[in-house]
Amino acid sequence: MSKSAADFLTRAVERIFDSQEDISYIAAVNNKLKIIVQKGFIDLHPSKLHVLHVQAALLVGMSSVWSETLGRLDYTCATFNSKSEILVFPIDAETHILAVLSPTNKENPDALKEQIVRQFKSSS
Repeated sequence: MSKSAADFLTRAVERIFDSQEDISYIAAVNNKLKIIVQKGFIDLHPSKLHVLHVQAALLVGMSSVWSETLGRLDYTCATFNSKSEILVFPIDAETHILAVLSPTNKENPDALKEQIVRQFKSSS
């Protein structure tokens, strides 16, 4: 990844993290599971955080084979614990975004997810 692409990702991740109070952790991770940028905090041992990144990559891999005949799959989600969800979506063939959401506003969590994805993709 070029330095300008990494700088762009850093700025985009920081902007989204700062604008969304429901994100407790966000990271851009490449296909070799190297963290390009991360922001926020999640109370996990580093080995468990690595497992989270691996599983996020697997979710992205599964979504990449999603059939267009079934519609478009913009992002995938998983429940992290009783209070959080994991939002994962690809940026390009080599990079994906992982966000851990701890929504303070329980009114419409799907709208929050769509807003984060839309906000990130519109800045790219």
